[in-house]
Parts: sequence; C-alpha cells; structure tokens
Amino acid sequence: MLTPLLRLSLTCSAALLFSACFAPSAQKPKDQLSGSADTAQEEPSPEAARTMPWELWPHFRTLSGQPLTNRSLLYGDELRESGRNNMALDAYLKASRQSLSPEEAEAAAVRVGSQYLVLDKPTKALSAVGSYHRKMGLTEGSVSPQFGLLLAYGFGREGDVSQSLAWFSRVNSQGAAMPGADTAARQGAKMLLSSIPTEKFEDVAAKWRADEFVNALVGQERARRAAVGWAEPDPKSPLPFWAPYDGSALALNQGDSSPVSGDEARVGVILSLTKYGNVGNEMKRGIELAAAAQTELPKVRLEVRDVGTEAADSSAVIRELAAGPKVAALVGPLGVPAATTARDVGIPLLSLSKTEPFSVGSGVFRLGITTSSQVDALVNSAYGDHKITRFAIVHPQTASGVEFLEALRSKLGALNLQLVLEVAYTTSDETSMLEAAQRLESSNAEAVLIPDTVEVSTRLLSSLSPEARKRIRVLGTSLWDSADKIAHSQALFNGAIFVAPFFKNSTRREVQDFIASYRGKFSAAPTIHSAQGFDAETIINNALKVSRARGVPVPQAIQSLPQYDGVTGVITADGASGEIRRALYVVEVGATSFQEKLPPQQVPRFEEVFTARNDEVTGLSDEASPLDADQKVSSGY
Repeated sequence: MLTPLLRLSLTCSAALLFSACFAPSAQKPKDQLSGSADTAQEEPSPEAARTMPWELWPHFRTLSGQPLTNRSLLYGDELRESGRNNMALDAYLKASRQSLSPEEAEAAAVRVGSQYLVLDKPTKALSAVGSYHRKMGLTEGSVSPQFGLLLAYGFGREGDVSQSLAWFSRVNSQGAAMPGADTAARQGAKMLLSSIPTEKFEDVAAKWRADEFVNALVGQERARRAAVGWAEPDPKSPLPFWAPYDGSALALNQGDSSPVSGDEARVGVILSLTKYGNVGNEMKRGIELAAAAQTELPKVRLEVRDVGTEAADSSAVIRELAAGPKVAALVGPLGVPAATTARDVGIPLLSLSKTEPFSVGSGVFRLGITTSSQVDALVNSAYGDHKITRFAIVHPQTASGVEFLEALRSKLGALNLQLVLEVAYTTSDETSMLEAAQRLESSNAEAVLIPDTVEVSTRLLSSLSPEARKRIRVLGTSLWDSADKIAHSQALFNGAIFVAPFFKNSTRREVQDFIASYRGKFSAAPTIHSAQGFDAETIINNALKVSRARGVPVPQAIQSLPQYDGVTGVITADGASGEIRRALYVVEVGATSFQEKLPPQQVPRFEEVFTARNDEVTGLSDEASPLDADQKVSSGY
C-alpha cells in the first residue's frame, strides 16, 4: 500500500514526466543523436559494455522476451554488448523513428532511455521516457518496472532524491509483475541512500519513515554508517551514485552465502507439522527421502523445525538457524515475511509457497504450484495441441476463483486469444450454479476453465446438454488430480484436460520410482505434498554439489542447474531472474483411459499462426509437443 507521501511523490513525478518541460525537441533528428564527435571511430570496450543495474531486459529480445526483428534494434544491441555506447544510442534512435510494432516500439524507447543513462545524460533519459509515454497515451499508472527504474535512476542522478525513492519504491511493489524488479529496486535505492551526505540523510529518513520499503533500507544504511571505517560520501563527486555497481557481478544479491566447502551441509527445513500436520509431514517425508538419496558429497544434514501459521514463527526460526552453525540453505517456509528474513540474514531459501504475488531474487527461490503455472499448462495444451482460441471461465466466487480469472485473462491476453465468458457462482447456491451452466451453454466457448473440485465440477457439467459437453472442452486445475474421482463420472469428463502436478497413474519412470521408494521407506502412499518436498530437496542437493565442486555460492549454483525432469514437472532455473519455472504435466480424459502429456512450452500469438475461414482454423502445426508423454527428460546431473 502506497503511503500518502509516496502517492504525492508519484503524482509529482507523473506531472513532470508528461508536462511540456519534456516536449520533443524542435531540432532535426540528427541533432538528437548521442553527440559523439566521431561515433564511427568508437572502439569496443569491455568496461563500457558492463551491464547497468537498470538493464533488466535480454539483448536481442523485447521486454516480453520475443525475438527482435528490427535491424536497427538488433544492431544497437550488438553495439551495446561491445561497449560502443554512443553508436548503440544512434542505432536505437534510428529504430525509434521507424515503423515498429508496439512491442518493438517499447523496446526501442527503453533502450534509448537506458543509453542516455549509460552516457550519464539523465535529463535526456527522463525526456525520452516521458515522450514515449505521451506518444502512446500512457499514464503514470501504466509505467512498467523497466521504465520505472529509468525514472528512479534519472531523478536520482539529477539530485531529486524524493522522486528517485518514489520510483524505486513503486518498482519494488511491482516484483510480482516482473521477477527481479524488487531486487533491482532495492539495489538502486541502497546505492542512492549511500551517496547522500549526512546532513541530508536524516531529512530523507524522516520524510520516508512511513514507506516500509524505504524505511527498512534507511535502517540498513544507518547501521552501515555506524560501522568502523565508514567514509562520508563526497557531495562534489562527479561520479553517478550507481558508480559502485559491479556489472560483472550477479544481478541477484547473494547475501552472505558462501560456497559449500565441507563434506556435510546443513539444510533448514521449516514446516508446520502440528497445526497442518498431514501436509507438513508429507512434505517432510518427501524431503527426507531426497536427502537420504544424496550419495555424493556433501552429505545433507536436515535441521527440521516445526512452526505454526504465523509469519513471525518462520522468521524467528530462520534467525535462530542463522545464529547457529552455518546453514547452507532453507526449504519450506511459505510466507513472504519468511523470504524477507532469509534475505536479511543471507541464507538461500527455496519456498514451497504458491501465493501470488511472491517476489523471488536475492537468494530467494520458489517451487510452489502457482495459479499462473496451472493456467499456462492448460492454455498451452488447449491452444497448442487442440487449436482452441475461444475460452470461458466458470469460477467460484472466492479469492482463489478470482485469482484464476485474473491469471486466465493475463495468459489469453498475451496470446491474443478470446475470453468470451466470465461467470461466477456460489457453491452453496444451486440457482447460481444452474445459471452459470446455462450461460456457458449459450456461449460460443470452445473450452471452459472450472477452478473447483471434481465434485463441484460434476454438478456444473451435469447441467449441460450432451451437445454442449461435446462442443466445449473442460479444463480443470490440480484440484482434479485424482483419476479415481473422475472415473466415477468419466462420461461427463470425456475430453477434459486437467493439471496433474503428481499423477499417481503416471507411466513416467521418475514418478514410479518415487512412489516405490516412498512406499518402501514410509509404508504409505505419497501425495502431491510429498512429491513437492522431494523435488525441492533434490534441487537443493544438486545445488550443494555444484557449490562445493565449483566454489560458487548456493544461489548461483541453483541458477546454473540444468533442466530437471522432476516428479512434479519439468523444472528449470532462470539464470537471469532467479525464478524457478516448472512446466506442469496435464492429463487428458478419454472414454476409458487417461493420457498424461507435457503441453507445448512455446506457443506463438494467435494472429501469427492462424488463418480463420468461417469455423475452420488452419496454420497451426499438428506436430507433437516438444516433449511427448513417453519421452524422458534427462536431469543432466
């Protein structure tokens, strides 16, 4: 929640951004270039090529990750990578004057603003950002994290500390929209605060006391200044406040995490084993099974702690573990406060939280089965495998139902697919459920997502005519992950697709081996929670091995791990953002059988691949998914 002070600051910055003071220059285009005396003679420079702390986009791609096609943008990125920054700016400016798609226009604008900052021209950077947003008709509320960082650094370089902190705080709050944004904001705000002379620092601290993000960093900066050897920043220094940034270092803060060096590594396991005994203990067993399977050094020693549901409990346990013998990593804590505490004490954390939003970065990773990962799997399967372009959602009027609605809107919007019907119901109200079914039947939807249990879904589907059930493919969440329940009403679910993070009937070797090992050790059948714990600890095991072998911190080791075909899906670590991505398997229900498969992981936007003629849709390849159900994915370990 933004404080009134921060809202005022953001409003002021918006007024500056979109006011006439940043109106386009009346000069000719050539005069708007970098101003280099002779850019043709600019030599490559490794030092000039170092990544700046606001550059959170990949070269040669748009901000959404799509490959660039404009030659000037591509050439500009090549020049930027070689450190020829004036020439890169010229190329980006040239691109910005060309006819571009909206995504490439955005890519050009953010690169122009960034290059002005690289060349230490903050006023021009701010002008470029403002001009782009005015041209696109965008307001302050539409500013993305990438542009927000440009504003934060630009205002900070111009000496407007309040505006700079306002934008850093804004970007921090957008961590859910872009993994790593909160880390970048924290890093930038820290450098800004460290550059402020003492006589001004306390004034800034008092003004921003109500902002949780800034106030926490102010406390850290006070502690740093109280340490022996601290030197007063030079107010006359010509260097920008981000000069201490090491572009060769990892973009993610690794805290105090050092490489694993001994033959044994302690791993903290923090779970609720009493209040939520079944779930917690099932996860604990999966973790214990994976730890016991670690045959190579370092051997894993689990430090299990039972906590309640209060965020303070997990945070207190994390601080307790940090105060004792070194803990190499933590597994399990679900809450955002636990992640914040893990960052503060410098212990890498792999959370099993499925909460959205949840900010990764700075040594914090997540492996929960999230709403967005389920929607990704279902839409990729329906669209990529079955050419479905018109979707509906019939959801319970609950927080979870609304979360699935928002995730589906976002996914379909990214792929330019249609959401033709949104309807909510109350589970206890038969009339509302009947009305929802009737509205679905009268729609032109080709598929419907029902984010509810098998039992509730059965009630809804029973209200549809046989013709509607044949026409509309039903999509279900992980709540459906029970072949036994669906088998009782298999005719109703014929053709349905549901997410199966842990499908007990799977023929995959990874799943069958896990089930056999679990039964052998615990004389019980594993659950999805057991499987999640097993995959999480397997990731930690392999990261510990890499850390010990290569002498790198555990977070860096996690980011470098190869693809892992886990029990709960195909798991990969994004080395840039620190996000752990899990491609979930889905199950298609047949008349008498169940088929598990991995959906396509890369599907193009609708207009790029489809040609519609009446009701016939052509142009999408009928080839199998990149990873078929019977194709094994090597872990690479």
